[in-house]
Amino acid sequence: MVQFDKAFNQVPDVWYDLYVRIFPGVYFCIALLFFYRSSIGTNSIGGGITMVLAGYIIGHMAQPSVGWCVGKISKSLRISERRKYLRSIRIIDANSRDSLIMSKQHAEVASMISFMIFTILLSIIILTSIWSDLYDNWSINNYSTNEKIYIVLFGILLSIVFFISAIERGKTLLIRINRLIEDAEHHK
Repeated sequence: MVQFDKAFNQVPDVWYDLYVRIFPGVYFCIALLFFYRSSIGTNSIGGGITMVLAGYIIGHMAQPSVGWCVGKISKSLRISERRKYLRSIRIIDANSRDSLIMSKQHAEVASMISFMIFTILLSIIILTSIWSDLYDNWSINNYSTNEKIYIVLFGILLSIVFFISAIERGKTLLIRINRLIEDAEHHK
């Protein structure tokens, strides 16, 4: 039973790795493979494992940008200062259920930002291929310039959706924090 408790206490780290690094990183890898019309052995178990590992590594590489964006969202919503206040009045400890839920919600905010950053990066990659189509008469894949423009526009829209989702997940986290603070103040 002790091993289960240790594993359960690691859940926020697992959520963060899955939500912020692996899922967005694999999304980026699959989108690149789709855009360049390549399969690179993704139909095999080894290819799938390689895709997950590559996604995880790419997710780690994006972490500084994701952390910066999440920090800005937390600051604008005053999430960080409210969480510190929660801990200072000892309402929750680091291993409580509420703390684990808040960590998962934080990972969801970071995940949306990760997806947004990767979608913007994909749009930039596609824009550079449009540039090469127009000026070098050289095409990386079989997409027409118009198709690439539509893909970029879709990427911009998708980035906006991811950003709005990140803000909304942050607001949900703030609501949970405020509810815990209100409950504690009513029980004093």
